[in-house]
Parts: sequence; C-alpha cells; structure tokens
Amino acid sequence: MHVSDLHDDSRMRTVEQGVSVGTQSSAAAAAQRILAGWPEHVRAADIDALSGLSADEARPLVDQLFARMPSGPLGATEAARLRALIDIVTAIGVVPTVDQVRELTARYSTGANPKSVATQLQVLERLAQQPPPVDLTVLGRQIGVPNTVVFENPAFDLPLDADLRDLISEEIDAPAPPEPVAADPPPPESPTPGDRFVNAEIEDHDLSLPLDVGASYSVAVDISNVQQVLTTSSPLIVVFADTDEPFRELTIQVASDDFEILGQTQRPLQLPRTGPSRGKARFDVSPRREGVATLTATVSYEGNFLTQLQLRCPVGTPGQFTATTEGRPAASATVLKSRDVGLVIRPDGNGYLCSAMRPFTFDAPMPLTVDALAAAAGNARAELAAVVKDVYGGSQTFLEHIDIPEDVERQALKRLARAGRLLFRQLFRPAGGGEDLRSIGDWLTRHVAEPNVMLTVQISARQVPVPWSMLYLGDIDDDNALSWDKFLGMRHIVELLPFQRMPADDDPEIDSLPDLTLGLNINPVVSDAAVDQVAEHQRRCTDLAASRQNVSVVTRSDRTAVVSALAAESTPDKVTYFYCHAKTNDADPQQSAIIMGSQIDRPTFATLADLTTDAPDDIPLAGRPLIVLNACESADLSPRFYDGFVPYFLSKGARGVIGTECSTPVLFAIHWAEKFLERLLDGAQIGQALRDVRLEFLQQNNNPLGLLYSAHCDVTTQITPPVAAAQN
Repeated sequence: MHVSDLHDDSRMRTVEQGVSVGTQSSAAAAAQRILAGWPEHVRAADIDALSGLSADEARPLVDQLFARMPSGPLGATEAARLRALIDIVTAIGVVPTVDQVRELTARYSTGANPKSVATQLQVLERLAQQPPPVDLTVLGRQIGVPNTVVFENPAFDLPLDADLRDLISEEIDAPAPPEPVAADPPPPESPTPGDRFVNAEIEDHDLSLPLDVGASYSVAVDISNVQQVLTTSSPLIVVFADTDEPFRELTIQVASDDFEILGQTQRPLQLPRTGPSRGKARFDVSPRREGVATLTATVSYEGNFLTQLQLRCPVGTPGQFTATTEGRPAASATVLKSRDVGLVIRPDGNGYLCSAMRPFTFDAPMPLTVDALAAAAGNARAELAAVVKDVYGGSQTFLEHIDIPEDVERQALKRLARAGRLLFRQLFRPAGGGEDLRSIGDWLTRHVAEPNVMLTVQISARQVPVPWSMLYLGDIDDDNALSWDKFLGMRHIVELLPFQRMPADDDPEIDSLPDLTLGLNINPVVSDAAVDQVAEHQRRCTDLAASRQNVSVVTRSDRTAVVSALAAESTPDKVTYFYCHAKTNDADPQQSAIIMGSQIDRPTFATLADLTTDAPDDIPLAGRPLIVLNACESADLSPRFYDGFVPYFLSKGARGVIGTECSTPVLFAIHWAEKFLERLLDGAQIGQALRDVRLEFLQQNNNPLGLLYSAHCDVTTQITPPVAAAQN
C-alpha cells in the first residue's frame, strides 16, 4: 500500500462507516489509526486498546483488515503483517471465517512460503476453526465490571491490567493451595534499590522437575526490581527523558530450535518510569526432544537491541534450570531513537542465529560456521585493501592522490561491487539457508536504492567480523548499471554495537559546556615519506580546535604519554583522536597493539596486554571520550583488532570507537579526519557525519574510501551544544 492511499477519500469513508470513528472511545480511535496505517504501520499500543470495541465495530474492522492484506512479495514483512492481524483478532475476540483464511492463504504461492509466513497462516487457520477463547478482561469491560473486582472468602483485589486467565480453572471461592516447595537455588541477593531486571518464569511448573517432551508450557517474561531464579545477571537501564512519558513499550521476542513456539513469537511489554513492567509477555512453548533445551528471549526498543536472556531447561531428565545474559544487559533507552533495521547476530550451535527486530520481528538461523564467516569477511576486506594498493596506469592512485580519475573509480566500483555482492549472498543466501534469512536480504535490497531514503541499520553482533558497509545490494550482471548507491554504507547509516555491557549512563550527548577537550594522539613518524604532511595535519587539527570557543587541545606523540593518559582517571578528553599504526595478533589478541612509532620499533607498541595492566578498566576515563582510531599504513590490521580494543575502551567508559576496516592511505586518512572532526565539532551526529564525509569524497573527488570507516557506537552521539567559532 502506498502512503498516498492513506488519504484516499473512499477508503476513509469506509473507515467511517465500518468502525464508528465518530465515537470518542479510545478503542475506536485506535481502530481508526490501525486502518489508516494498515498494513505498513501498526502500533502495539493501538492493538492493546482495541479490546474495548463493541461487536458491531469489531467485525467490520476484521473484514477490512483481511481485505487489505497484500499478496506479496513473500518474506519477513508479510510474516509481521500476519502476526499483527492475529494480535488484532485475538485482542477483539472476533473469529475470522474459514473463507477469509482460505482466501488469504491462496494469495501465497504453494511451497514458496517462508517458515514464518506458513506458521502465521496455520495460526489463523486454527483460529477460524474454533471458537475464540474467553478473554475475561474484555468480557468484564463488555458487561460493565468495575476496574477492581472484589472477591470474598478469601478476599483479594485484582487490578484490571492483571491476567485473569489464571483464574479460569480455579474455584474462586476456595482458598488458594499453598505454593509447592521447589528445590530451586535461592534468588540472588537484594539488588540496589531502583535496579530492574529481566526475569523469566515457567508458569505453574516446579523447577525441581524436568519438562516433558510434547507438553505445553507458558513462559512469562517481565521486568521487576527483584531478581528471580531465571533472570539477567545485570540490571536493565531504561531511563525516561520525557517527563510526560508514562511508559516505554519494549518488544520481547523468543526463538528456539529446541522448543516449538505455539503461537506468537513476539509480544509487547510496557515498562513504566519506575517499578515493574505492566504485566508479562507470555509465550506458549513445547519441548521437541529430551536433553537440555535452550530458549532465547530478546528485548528491544523501537529496533534498538537492549538485552538477550537465554534459558536452559532440562527436558526428560532432572537437571538445573539456568539463565544467562547475552549482549548488552545495560543500555539506556533515554535518548534511543528509532532504527529502521535492527539485527542481532550471535553464535548458535554450529552456526549463527540472526534475530531481526525491525521492520519485522523473527529469528532466522544462519548456517555459517565461525571459520566460514571469518573467511567471507576476510575475502571482502582483502579486495578492499587490494583496491587501495593496486597500480593503475603506472601509479598507486589511491595511495598517492585524493582525486581519483573516473576510469580508476569505475574499476574500483566493479571490483568492490563483486566482492560486496558475494559477501551479501554468503550472509543472506548461504547454502542451506531458509526463506526467512533470505527475506531480510530481500528487504534491504528493495529499500537501499530508493531515492531520498536514508536507512539507519543497527547490528549487534558477536564473532561476526563483517564489513557491513561493503554489502552490495544490487545486481552485478551489467557493469553499466553498477552504482555506489547500492553499497549499504554509502548512503545509509550503519551502527555496529558490541555484544557487551555498555556504560550505564549511555547518553549520546557529548557536553561541550563548560569546555571540551580534544586529545590528539598523533604518531609523528607514521610515514617516513610523509613526515611533513603528518606535522601539518597536527597543526591543522590544533588550529581547528583553537578556532572554536571553549575547546582545548592536549597533544601526545609517544607511547608513554598515551598510556599515562589512559591510566589517569583525571584525563579530560571528551574526544580522543588517534592517528597511528595498529597491529593485530590473531593468535593472541592480547598482543594486538596501538603503535606510536615505527612498526618495527617494539618499545613504541602499546599492546592490549600492556594497557590491561598499566591502564586497567577499573580506572575510568572522566571525560567518557569518543575514540576516533585512524589507523593508517597498518599492514597487519584485521577486524580482530576491534574485538579486543573496542571492549577495552568501552569498559573504561568511552562512548564508542570510530575505526577503519583495513589499512588506510596516509593522505586519505589525513583529509578524512579533518573533515570528520570539523563536522563533529559543528554538532553533527556521528552517523550523519560519517555518511556526509563519504558522499563528499565520492561526489567531489571520485573517491570511495569513506567506506573504510565504521562506527562501533551509538550513531546518534553528538557534541551538544555545537562548538561555535571563536569571536575575534
């Protein structure tokens, strides 16, 4: 459906006739909003509000939603639409007709359905063949039950928002039986007041007993101030910046190869400003086999990954139920802005699991081994490095010049497009990959080349050293149709987040008041042939800062000064810029190093092991700096470098790291840094600044090397307020 369709008069008249939009009820207003945005834009809060619809309003709503369901193309977007349709049908208690479901199913080609689409169609079919379950909350509203239901003998109050289904099989007028004594480990010690944790519960099950194969269980996920037995190991930090905002709506999604998910795989969970969540996100599951079964629950907010909880449950044989935290257990949702695409990728068995959080919500296995993925990423980087170093017409054009001749630029485009397309296919169309995984790539391909569209793509990954900006999302059969616009990172913003705890006060605003310190860590002998250029680079960076109000500069040019600054809690840097060599040691990551001298002068190496000892992470950096690591002419630089140094800097309180995918030419690195730092001081967000500098070099110099730089941080980070020019 096109956006223009939302304003079509005839459709709006249908809305008015079918859903009584003239009423003042919140349910009718929610129905109107759903119809206006259907099926592209549906808010979970509006679905929740539908339970107040009368039967006369509910049936026409369902009929119109079924009629407006598109017929393709197939993929994750269709699965998300079907899930929204199921949630609406469930919320208002209207059973779809068998004919409606049959007609909808016929729109999808037999055998072409991704697993996620087929699953949702099966759920709709079951709904059509049986009466809807009695929702006591809806029933209470329809018959006028007050917001608090009072029972006698025993007396207890049940708030409206509570889940009444637990009472259906109970004799309400009989005393509740005592809770069974479970042989569980005791809950953790009381947390700091105000801390909130993600908890999981297998409802009505004694954890001293194993689960049974084929039996159905309800797994409930909530957030509270008390750590239960199955809980995250660290608090979830969700702060509210808007004082008028009553709650944040998080998304919980579950995935498992060991459990069958019976029904929906994602649910909303409302989190108030303080205290526990409003209710729980419940999922019906059934173990497939005996042994230890794993269930993963991912928590996100508007496409932003927050945390991941893995439950391990004994099935068939007694054992211990455990929970472990994967990912970023603490993240601030204070200023998290919506992401257009959110992916979480982590090792899972012999491959990986890709959890999509936006614009669709589901999990897709990636049948790639760690070694195979590393090889695919390594091959792409090797092509990038080869383009930089190759000889064109008798000279190493990219090493020696900023302005690139058109014929050389086209040669680079052809070579990198082939490498980027191969990487894309290895990620999203591998041998043995399912349609759900393919549909993620298909969605990116459809949207990345749309004119006047800029996507923000968030990728949270562990052991996935992929140069995401290099993905080529277009056909490569016709050389004349190749375009830099089809690289994911050229026109779009890519945010790489490490799978680790982020700073608890993860505010992306770098406060420039009362002053801002820029640390310049520049290796003066980074190139024997460009000593004068490096010295001039340092002077221009210093002048750039001096031309701004309230900006001070601290320069460091050797290993001792750099290590001392990282070891001092009082170091004031709010932005720390490295122009240096970097070295990776894949065999021993602790020997990876920042080099503040010659690449053969070992005493100038600051290895990760050295920094861990001499500048440990229990000495935080007071300024919480953004680290800009401009590694040039570094032959031994690989993605494993960032596997060690990004966590190190973050553990010391840094906001994040801007780094290079491979060795960068000295000349380009100088020009890139000066343009980027200028935009940063002007108040541009990191992601926007990276994108703008890439496009400027491409459009003005025919130079695509801006693709070399990646953001390992929140791309909305910016200096606030912008640093103004100094007054004369």
